Amino acid sequence: MLTHRIAKTLLAGMLIAAATPSLAAEPASPPPPTKAKKQAKKIIDENGNALICKKVRLTGSRVPKDTCASAAEWKELEAEGYRD
Repeated sequence: MLTHRIAKTLLAGMLIAAATPSLAAEPASPPPPTKAKKQAKKIIDENGNALICKKVRLTGSRVPKDTCASAAEWKELEAEGYRD
């Protein structure tokens, strides 16, 4: 009786496996590539100066902060060792 129950279980498993589509048939399409470089936003301040805003991760924080500066100020920061 036990072997009969095992045989039924194996047969049921084989039927289910045969009825389902193969998992290895075709891989799903990969997600679209993401941009490696973060996009900087350009805005105009109240004096008419163009500012470039970037998301900056501060040490000790997991949340990036928007930091805006002129192109010359960003060049100064990069010369001092700032990396985005």
